[in-house]
Amino acid sequence: VLFVCTGNYYRSRCAEILFNHIATKNELPARAISRGFRLNPAKNKGVLSPHATAWLPTLDIPLVNVGVPTALTRDDLEAATHI
Repeated sequence: VLFVCTGNYYRSRCAEILFNHIATKNELPARAISRGFRLNPAKNKGVLSPHATAWLPTLDIPLVNVGVPTALTRDDLEAATHI
């Protein structure tokens, strides 16, 4: 599953982390990645939105290996089975 938003800093990353947590917890074979089509690293503080870093732990979702915002590529679109 490919989640896409503007900056890959909050919405799509939150969706990816939440989806992968639920899939792992339920032993589902699906996995998600997230990408952004207009990254703005100068505007972002840290690698993940403070809103996401505050909200996800309230759901008992650990924030490990969250990576950095990543730009969307044609390969991402072609490889995804669901967008």
